Amino acid sequence: MELREIQSFVLLAKFHSVLEVARELRLTPGAVHKHLKTLEEELGVRLYERHDGTLRLTAAGEVAFPHFLDVLDRRDAAIRAISDCRDQTAGLIRAGAGPNFSSQMLPRILSKFRRAYPQVEVFIETGNGSHLLESLHNGALDVIFDVAFPDVKPPDFTPLALWESHVGIVSAPSNLPSHCRMERLTRVPFILFQKGSGMDSMIDAYFRRISFRPQVVMRSDSAEAIKAMVKSRLGVAMLFLYNANQEFKTGSLRIIHTDAPPLSARMVLLKRNSSYTSKALIAFTKVAQSMNWANLHPLPLEQRLPEA
Repeated sequence: MELREIQSFVLLAKFHSVLEVARELRLTPGAVHKHLKTLEEELGVRLYERHDGTLRLTAAGEVAFPHFLDVLDRRDAAIRAISDCRDQTAGLIRAGAGPNFSSQMLPRILSKFRRAYPQVEVFIETGNGSHLLESLHNGALDVIFDVAFPDVKPPDFTPLALWESHVGIVSAPSNLPSHCRMERLTRVPFILFQKGSGMDSMIDAYFRRISFRPQVVMRSDSAEAIKAMVKSRLGVAMLFLYNANQEFKTGSLRIIHTDAPPLSARMVLLKRNSSYTSKALIAFTKVAQSMNWANLHPLPLEQRLPEA
């Protein structure tokens, strides 16, 4: 059993295609297929099968996957630890974030980090929460910025940093007063997040808690699209307030204060439990923690990061 065979298998779990694995590894599909078959022959079980036009892991493959991922994690940890022994803050950090965090917050983190650590390469992937969690789980990413929903506690991940933001009702300047009772908003059109998304579940639970039934006229999976609809005066929305910092400055959006209790949520920087925390990643985390944003405030963690 060789590392290249294990790597082909772990990437198959991510891409579900021999061709995509071959492109990622810059090998021929035949070479990847040989890696997978050699692994199956050595273990004496089928590790994957075709399902609905894609390759999916079998039950045996699902059992084997975390162990093979751990092998690659240990190899990666060895490489990074050796680099750290040289007292170098260098290497590669693969980070993921949602579209709104990537466009509004991440550029400032990257700018500050690259000025301080120009020898560290940073790769960024943007996607929704479930895609980012899967990429982190599969080892395709080292860390992700994600919403920390209170009822979801991923057992395989460790938080490196934590922030808190209020979620509030935002509107365009209009005849709607900036302070009003929730009861008045029952006839106001709401633009909310896509049904079934994490944000929708959190907001829906909040509305149930305060016994409020919004008149929903539109849904979207994008905060940018929701803001555009609100600015067009098609309704009001529930948003992370940090998502609209720029609009609050220009006056194109404003916060509607109500008599309902406030809703707050947390953003978290996550890593896999089994992955090595390199000096570069420690430095990246500390830069992220040092940022001073409106409507997004750092919170202390129980564990302390080691010195970079």
